[in-house]
Amino acid sequence: MNYKTKTIGILCIFFATSMIESLPIKHIFIDINALVAPSTTAASKIIGIINSMKYTAVVGHIPSRLDFFKALKNIPAKTNQVTYNEDLAMPGILCDWLLGLQPNQTIKSTISTYLDKSHMSEIEKVVFKNISLMMMSPSIFMETQYVIKDFAKIIQTLKKMGYTIYIIGNWDKESDPILMKLLTSNILIDSKHCFFSHKAKQLKPNSLYFDALLDHFNINNPSECLVIDIEKTHTHAARNLGFSTILLHGHSATQLKSELNRAGIRL
Repeated sequence: MNYKTKTIGILCIFFATSMIESLPIKHIFIDINALVAPSTTAASKIIGIINSMKYTAVVGHIPSRLDFFKALKNIPAKTNQVTYNEDLAMPGILCDWLLGLQPNQTIKSTISTYLDKSHMSEIEKVVFKNISLMMMSPSIFMETQYVIKDFAKIIQTLKKMGYTIYIIGNWDKESDPILMKLLTSNILIDSKHCFFSHKAKQLKPNSLYFDALLDHFNINNPSECLVIDIEKTHTHAARNLGFSTILLHGHSATQLKSELNRAGIRL
């Protein structure tokens, strides 16, 4: 290959790559946990204010997500997949929950039995059992969840602009029907545009989840897709597979608008 031919070849690759990178966004995937947030007040009522005070007196701080995950870490699970919540690795038994590998009642009983046999204080057992009861009871669990209204408005605007919106992510099977009612009433989106872990049998950030996502919605080119998420492991995995990504810090509608604008989507 002579110098001129080699130069032309390099230029062709450069321009082809530039074209791929500049493909317009057509599909926007919003992680369910970016759109739906837990109510601390509602969850606290279920755990019990007095229980939380007793827990704090014994442990030295209020009940935390980290405490709960550590307490369940060694419970046997069917899956070896790992996912994250607020940058914390979730215990395998909760990954089973998100994958729909065991009925909620079975998981709740397994957790309760495990806690009873542990060397934790009685108040720790009570608090962690209450949290498990809340999570494994679909109607109770959904009472602690709410749609972020400002995000719902942004989604409606994006839909009017012609973007196809999908709600994706890690979500359990048994509360899914109640979740769909919540989404339908708030953002007018139906189940055809939702794809969760219990259907994919894969958890984000597993690359197989994103493969299943593209296959499910019959999308060939991830470079035409934007993923919006609140977990950095999720956005990192999506970006490595060719998706454009936005990592949200909390649930700030202002940041989302700013990041969309930076991605060329001007609301």
